[in-house]
Formats: sequence, structure tokens, C-alpha cells
Amino acid sequence: MADYSYTHLEDLTVVDSDDESAPIPPQMTPKFSLAYLREISDGAILLNLEGRISFLNSAAVRTLSLREKESASGKSWWEVFPDDMEGLLRDALARTVQGEAIRFTTTLGDADTSGKRWDVLTSPVVNQDGDVESVFTAIMPAGKS
Repeated sequence: MADYSYTHLEDLTVVDSDDESAPIPPQMTPKFSLAYLREISDGAILLNLEGRISFLNSAAVRTLSLREKESASGKSWWEVFPDDMEGLLRDALARTVQGEAIRFTTTLGDADTSGKRWDVLTSPVVNQDGDVESVFTAIMPAGKS
């Protein structure tokens, strides 16, 4: 049997295994908590497979110069980014839904932060069967990661 180590960070459970072929014990399937994402300083957005926003934290609201979270909920993510980014965002979503992690750098912000460069990272969120069920997006100052 594989030797598992568990690290708990608030409600987020990270499961590491030395044996990559070993299944995760059912009682320890990874859990993902929006409580953690609400508190991080980087922008965090969760998208459904069609690219509609199901969650965004306060940092994402500020970075995207939105008035409030509710104004973006349910919208396609290219609707809350600058218009000239729609093609790039659609491509990133399509590739992430296929299982790729994508990273690009762009300029975002309002008059106060105009010209600031941001790294945008997308990653597939998979279920227990390995199927992509949503997309996680992080937005952080360029060069931070």
C-alpha cells in the first residue's frame, strides 16, 4: 500500500503519494474550499466549462476594475477582461478544458493601475474520474510566481 502524507491548510486538503498509480483513499478525496480562495491576495476565478464565471474573489474584482462581484457572476470571462483579449481568453479556455495549464502575461487595470502587467494562469480542475469539471484562473503581478 502507498504511503500517503496529508497537509491541511484550512479546508484545503492536499494529498501527496510516492506511488502515482495508487488511488486516493475515498475518505481523503481532495477537497477544495472557496473560503481559502476568498482570502488570498491574488485574483482567483472559477469558470464552468463554457467559460462562465461561477466564483471570483475580491482581489480579482479589484484587478479587473469591476464594481462588485455580482456584476461578473454568470458572465463569460471574456466579458470582464478588455475587449481585445476575447480571442486569447477563448483559446486559453478551450485548451484548459482539454487538460492543459495555460499562462500568459497581459496589461490590466483602471486609471490608477494603468499599464500594470499581470500573469494569468489557467488550470483544469478535475473530478475523481480525471474529467475536467471546471477551470481555475489565478491573476497575479507579473513575475511573482
